[in-house]
Amino acid sequence: DLPRIYPHLLHMALNQHGLLVVPPGQQLFYSLDDSELQASEVPLSESIYRPVFAGPDFFVSATNHSLQVLNAAGMRVYQWKLSDLQARQWRVMPLQQADQFAIQGPDSVDIWRYAVPTG
Repeated sequence: DLPRIYPHLLHMALNQHGLLVVPPGQQLFYSLDDSELQASEVPLSESIYRPVFAGPDFFVSATNHSLQVLNAAGMRVYQWKLSDLQARQWRVMPLQQADQFAIQGPDSVDIWRYAVPTG
């Protein structure tokens, strides 16, 4: 169950490990392994569009002016700052390789690869 009723669009991404839900002002991760909810407060964004994406073992989400990559347990493993322009005009797209995704911005397409962090 979601912690409250949201009377508007919710952005979600689902894979075999969990569900990432990004309502305004929050980022909620539900683990499918142990039904645990992890919630984190996120500064409100001016944009209604909140890109989220799920790969087989990771999630990608945008919060205000940063791109976050979460592991299969919903823990943040990478974070990159985006410029004001980038934060409003980009989207996440899957690629043929399961561990890769593309970030399409107004002037470029960048290919990213998720590697499990060690140590």
